[in-house]
Amino acid sequence: MACSAGCAHVVLVPTPVGGHCIPFFYLASRFAHLGLRVTFLVAEGLVPQLYTHKLFTPHVGLIQREGIEVLSVKDGFSHLGFGPGLMAVFREASEPQLVAGFSEGMATLMSSTKVPAPCCIVSDMLMGWTQIMAAKFNIPRFVLHTQSAANLSLMLHVPTLLSEGRLPLTETNQEKPVEIPGFQVPLPTSELPSDLHPNAMLPNAYETFLRISRRAAEAPIVLVNTFRELEDNVFDALDGLHQNSATPKPKVIPVGPLLPSAAFSTHGDATTVNGTSEELDESIMRFLDSQPRKSVLFITFGTAGILQGEQHIQEIALGLEASGQPFLWTQGPSLMDPNKPTLSQLVPPGFLERTKERGMVVSAWAPQMRILQHLAVGAFLSHCGWNSVLESIAAGLPILAWPQRAEQKMNARFLVDVAKVAVEFKRSEGQKITRREIERVVRLVMQQQEGEALRSNIQSLKEAAARNASSVEGLKAFVSLCEDMCKHRCCT
Repeated sequence: MACSAGCAHVVLVPTPVGGHCIPFFYLASRFAHLGLRVTFLVAEGLVPQLYTHKLFTPHVGLIQREGIEVLSVKDGFSHLGFGPGLMAVFREASEPQLVAGFSEGMATLMSSTKVPAPCCIVSDMLMGWTQIMAAKFNIPRFVLHTQSAANLSLMLHVPTLLSEGRLPLTETNQEKPVEIPGFQVPLPTSELPSDLHPNAMLPNAYETFLRISRRAAEAPIVLVNTFRELEDNVFDALDGLHQNSATPKPKVIPVGPLLPSAAFSTHGDATTVNGTSEELDESIMRFLDSQPRKSVLFITFGTAGILQGEQHIQEIALGLEASGQPFLWTQGPSLMDPNKPTLSQLVPPGFLERTKERGMVVSAWAPQMRILQHLAVGAFLSHCGWNSVLESIAAGLPILAWPQRAEQKMNARFLVDVAKVAVEFKRSEGQKITRREIERVVRLVMQQQEGEALRSNIQSLKEAAARNASSVEGLKAFVSLCEDMCKHRCCT
């Protein structure tokens, strides 16, 4: 198609998991608002999930607007269904297979007479193979990193860790903590991302992590779902790496938090935040409406599945009961193992009846952002997935950190020791967290002065995130770059 004003066209390639897809929805919406044309390349079997799965339905309206299209492509894997199992296949699939399937979609866009040819690809960090596809069509591949800037700093630091013998992890090199550029405290090796550990959940996880890290370093620009005020020291380190490294390193631009503006509501009016009219969601709201202001502890462990270790379900329940604190505890079906018992089936006998006046247990997906914004909610017991961290900051709620997998332990260390907006649970022998420890931490955050200090710290971050100046500037600069690339392509 001939070039025209406002012709810049960007292709987005997300990873097929909720926590990775949803930030892409918000990025696409902001790109479109700033005048870019956006096309999602999505595996054909997953396209219906974007419009029907409860994880996506509160957000899908973002991509149902002028200037945003969804193009399905054949990949050979999406018949496996949505979730981490599919992500594992994507991680392990041969690059030629993935490039071949998605390249058909790219070829359609490049030859279209109806829309301008794409000027670049923006893909998830985990979709490193899109670099091959970008080279095939002679356009740049940029990255959206849906995790923290600190996690990106670690990935770019991998060559140094390899040269120093800190990776791979062995029995002899795990005692000394790891220094990550910009991360203000040494990180115990036990808190490195789970893919770096010999007992990683996914096969070949270590090799995959190294490959993804190498691809990240090849990208000219990495957009990060965070904001500078949250990770200022990390951005200083990444800026220095980009400017002074002997080998090219990406320019890193904050573009987050990729959340709806209503997520920063200060009046508890969260009806437009991740809300639906379904009966279950409304029953949750009725429960919260019946509780005192800032009294409820909200507990959930993310989309990947129920808490690791069923014994901990029992301990959490008994710790909550002993604390006397109102609570809302939700967990949808495990995407890792849909046949696992539900949360309601795992709590101790009689627990639901004994706590029914001040507690609610929900064995289903719940509207997390809407819950966090409710005036009755006072804190968040979380697995520390990055999206949940950002949502808790937007709501101004301190975090009770219970990390599970991936980079969550690293996130928790940052929240506890650097940002000082979270409290961690002390583990006994055998890495167990007891009901007494749970009661102690719940009381500390919800009932004691330490909790007020955490609230003050996270309120400051909430205000900085709401202003969002660095990320607005970053988005505008990236859009200007895309427009310049489009003009250059038109003139050559």
